[in-house]
Amino acid sequence: MYFNKIKIISWVFMLLSLFSATTIQSQTYKFKNFGVKEGLSQSFVYCINQDSKGYLWVGTGEGLCKFDGINFKTFLTNDSLAENFITSSFRDKSGNLWFGHSHGGITFYDGNQFKIINTKDKINSAINNIIEDDNGNIWLVAQNEGLLRINKNLEMESLPKGLNDVIFYSICFINNSELFIGTSNGLFLNTLTGNNHKLLRSFQINAIPSTKIQCIYKQKNDNSYLIGTEDEGLFQLFPDKNKENQFSAIKVGSEYHLENENIQDVFEDNEGNLWLATFGNGVYKLFVSKINGKYEEMVNYSENNGLGNKFVKDVFQDNQGNIWAGTYGNGIVLFTNDYFNFYEPKNAKYSSNIFSVFFDEQNEWYGVENGLLRMESGKVRKITFYTALNGLPKDKIIALFKDINGLLWIGTGKSGIYQMNIKDEKFAKFHLSDNILENSINAITGDINKIWIATISGVFSIDLKTSSKQHYTIRDGLPNNNIKHIYKDSKDRIWIASYGKYICAVTKKGILKYALSTGSEILDVISITEDKDKNIWFATYGNGIYKYDTSLSKNISITQGLFSDYCYSIISDDSGYVWVAHQLGLSRINTNDFSVKTFTKKDGIVHNCNFNAVFKDKKGNICFGTSLGTIKYEPAKNKKNFVPPWLNITSVKFSDKNVDFSKNLVCPYNIYKLRIEFMGIDFREPDKVTYQYKLDGYDLYWSEFTNINYAQYNRIEDGNYTFIIKAYNNDGVCTEKLLKIKINPPFWKTWWFIISVIIIIIASVYLFYKSRINRFKKRQIILESLVDERTKEVMNQKEEIELKNVELEKLSIVASETANAITIYDRDGTIEYRNNAFWKLYGDKLQEAVFNIGDNIKALGKHHIVQEHFSKCVNDKKSVVYSTSNMPKSGDVVWVQTTLTPILSKEKQVTKVVSIDTDITDIKFSEEKIRLQSVKLEEYNKELEKLSIVARETDNAIVIAAPTGEIEWINEGFTRLFGYTLDDLKQLFGTNLIKTSSNPEIKNVIKKCLEEKKSIVYSVLNTKKSGEQIWVQTTLTPILDDSNIIKKLVAIDSDITAIEQEKQKVEIERQKVKERNTKLWETYSLLNKEKEKVEEVKKIIEEKNKNITDSINYALKIQEALIPKVKTVKQYFNESFILFKPRDIVSGDFYWIAEVENQIIITVADCTGHGVPGALMSMLGMSILKEIVVKEYITQPALILKRLRKEIINVLHQTGTEGEQIDGMDMALCAIA
Repeated sequence: MYFNKIKIISWVFMLLSLFSATTIQSQTYKFKNFGVKEGLSQSFVYCINQDSKGYLWVGTGEGLCKFDGINFKTFLTNDSLAENFITSSFRDKSGNLWFGHSHGGITFYDGNQFKIINTKDKINSAINNIIEDDNGNIWLVAQNEGLLRINKNLEMESLPKGLNDVIFYSICFINNSELFIGTSNGLFLNTLTGNNHKLLRSFQINAIPSTKIQCIYKQKNDNSYLIGTEDEGLFQLFPDKNKENQFSAIKVGSEYHLENENIQDVFEDNEGNLWLATFGNGVYKLFVSKINGKYEEMVNYSENNGLGNKFVKDVFQDNQGNIWAGTYGNGIVLFTNDYFNFYEPKNAKYSSNIFSVFFDEQNEWYGVENGLLRMESGKVRKITFYTALNGLPKDKIIALFKDINGLLWIGTGKSGIYQMNIKDEKFAKFHLSDNILENSINAITGDINKIWIATISGVFSIDLKTSSKQHYTIRDGLPNNNIKHIYKDSKDRIWIASYGKYICAVTKKGILKYALSTGSEILDVISITEDKDKNIWFATYGNGIYKYDTSLSKNISITQGLFSDYCYSIISDDSGYVWVAHQLGLSRINTNDFSVKTFTKKDGIVHNCNFNAVFKDKKGNICFGTSLGTIKYEPAKNKKNFVPPWLNITSVKFSDKNVDFSKNLVCPYNIYKLRIEFMGIDFREPDKVTYQYKLDGYDLYWSEFTNINYAQYNRIEDGNYTFIIKAYNNDGVCTEKLLKIKINPPFWKTWWFIISVIIIIIASVYLFYKSRINRFKKRQIILESLVDERTKEVMNQKEEIELKNVELEKLSIVASETANAITIYDRDGTIEYRNNAFWKLYGDKLQEAVFNIGDNIKALGKHHIVQEHFSKCVNDKKSVVYSTSNMPKSGDVVWVQTTLTPILSKEKQVTKVVSIDTDITDIKFSEEKIRLQSVKLEEYNKELEKLSIVARETDNAIVIAAPTGEIEWINEGFTRLFGYTLDDLKQLFGTNLIKTSSNPEIKNVIKKCLEEKKSIVYSVLNTKKSGEQIWVQTTLTPILDDSNIIKKLVAIDSDITAIEQEKQKVEIERQKVKERNTKLWETYSLLNKEKEKVEEVKKIIEEKNKNITDSINYALKIQEALIPKVKTVKQYFNESFILFKPRDIVSGDFYWIAEVENQIIITVADCTGHGVPGALMSMLGMSILKEIVVKEYITQPALILKRLRKEIINVLHQTGTEGEQIDGMDMALCAIA
């Protein structure tokens, strides 16, 4: 009796422990942590601030770190910091940053450079706090020295302490003449007086305890102050409106047990919520009520729920609204967006693997691996766990649904349906079917009339009023019996998800089929949902997502940005998005433009989502069940990021040289390579920042969107340019920045040069005009004198004619003797005269129609070159000069310059035309030679330019030396390879290749190169300046001039150390292979001997195997004789067939049929073992069956099987002892009357 009581008490305690409610804090948060591994100089952080360019500044004990969301840059005393230890920071109204240090140092940063403030040995202790007054003066609190002030000229003055025997920690202005000072002994009010704000008096605020005051914060929308203490928590201080210098205070957060917290920092965020940094309990967030302004809820972020460290020195909100925490030992922590909440049930009694989710007004229900979790929806999260002890099966809870009557329907993995009366917490089994497949539940849904249940063997509908059931399977038109999901849409259609070419919906008209694809593709539909526009969406396992309106109108897969084509559930939210769950990720699809955003590990999605474990509550929140708890998405918190990235241009390079871009750039004329680097700072999603840029004045269009943070232009010439850069955050909100660039024009494009040229041209025209006038006046004078002398000329005409005759005679001599060919034409082109030189020049081979005296050049044709120029000469009455090539009798080409000169009469009419032909062949050949030399020179210059680039940029070492070996030049690659400059070589080794080379045969090499005038390649081990030895391959090449004389020697060195090392490794491996080959040959010889022995054994085995096979074949004939023939079976079942495929020659399976007492006994059996053992068992079974059925007329299946079991045990002498071989058979037996 005593033991029965103990047993009862034990059961009671067990039930109470399983059925009782417990308060839990299972929510975890996801933070981004940045520590030493990510580039932070030290993990102990004391302050955080942000400059006007968006960079985050983190003060640590070992330097100041600048953070752009991706990379940290550390500044130390070498970079003009006062000290490496930063204790406090402040950003003033002008955007400048101030940093206080541990030993009284103060650093000022104006956005471009640091400046150390001269403290004049006034401070030796830590700067604990920095603020600014209304006049722009900076006030500091030194731990031992008290208050100090820095004016606008960066000059410091110390103020009288006014307080003795206290340590100073914090400061806050009330107005221009009053301020609070937080000390080690409490809070003091201090009054300042005069233009210099000298400290007049101070007295203690008794409303605050006499303890260490670590921070003072003036609230934004209230005339109150928050006072953070070391061991008394947080106080809210109110000034008395009626009494001067009187204050009252209340403790903040007492209802959350914050009264003894060590408050390090406090501030209000943009929404008025309060953030507290504590030293020992992480960070507290107090949510402010929108109605009464009181703090109505609290969340504690600590190492227990994801913060990673409970010691926090500073909390800070950046301009984008992100919250940062500076921890003492774990770097800085970014509070990521809280629209994802993560819950992990942490209790050994129940699993964290959530297979189903359902929310009602009061509770959250979760189906787990070994029971059902019930979590109350209030502030205090109470959870109750139901198991088999409460009436549930020992099975997974796969589906949950609450009907209109308040019953909770519970679908299990293999145990069918259970119902829970939520009020009395009673469970009852709902009989769905006796078929195990129909009791494997995948999903449940319903309405006010029916419950719909998806199983792996069809769909059941249950009428809630009559409890009648209807079963839908492939016989009713379903594509497959394994139903993955079931969904009721807004049109009361019941959509059924399964595997097949089409999907079904149960409607009032019956089952309707909707084609899933036009081809032979079969889709595995996993889940279904409906968006806000009444479109149906299908999630598949392997083919992504499909949208269905009247047909499959859109497929979204991994190609369009989906996280994975393997989907586990799908659901739509109230904002026009469709959510898809995957393993280790979520996808969100915009139903308007089909854009996809994924959420992965960086967003906290680190577990696998379960099939259709998803639910949307009445507030629009979506909960996903995963392999380790739940993910709850709250759309109300997922607000669009309207703050664009901070955009900064970080570097501008002209032809690889950095330039100052703090103001508009003006550069002298050149052809530049331009590279502009920029950075868009977005701390929420830094890797999702994209850029678009355009160089106005160069680019016609904007660039494509890119995440590369630089733009490069390889050829920029003179002109005015504006570089426009845009940075976009992940929500498409952008910011823009401009950089104006001016490249001055060359001098020939400048205004002064153009004006000078114009002046010169005008002056030239004027001088030409004046010259013409002067010549005209001179000619007029001459003409007048000629008129005067005309009479004399007439009188002397005879003498002149005689003189002309003499001159003509001389000219005749010149015409006949000159080497130039002379031809005289009349004005119509008829040849009147040709001198002898004409025939010498052209020879007898002239084949033109015009040849002899008396011929006319018109016979040459209207467009002949001679005819054209002759006509021009006659018409223009001017000389015409042209050149032609001719081939005289000698066969050599002759170039001729012809001058046609018209002879005018007194009436200015052309009477004759004189043609003088001059041989200019030598001139032409000289011109051609010069042209060819110019082309060759231009090609040579281009080649030299390319070689110059190669020599300058290559990593190979290049040496140019005279034929004597004297080194004349080395490239930069030589210095990079060996470490020596040309000056180093001259000082250490001299300037001759023979002295500088490590090759002992270098003299012979140079000699051979000079003699053969060919390149020589050799390798040698060299020692670099650093002492490192490297293998170098040298190519020594002679440079020849046009006379084949060696002008220079060029040596090109390549580092082949890696190749030589590989050669050595190959040689070692070759030796190893050689040794292995020797051993293999020895092994091969032994194997040949063994092979001969094996062959002998093989012959013996083959002989025995043949005998065994013959015996088995004979056994097959015996087995075939015992097994009924197909014809025998056909006698009873005409439309039957038999599929009998033994694995071996004889089979361990058999079928058997017999007719006894008007009953047909038919059986199929699978015996233990295969081959001969199985065949022996089958023959034993058939023999015993024949004895039982045919001879003893036993026809009841149960009796037959019972008798058969007994006989086999007797025959095989089975006793059931442990370790005994268990032989038998699996049998299906049927008796048909």
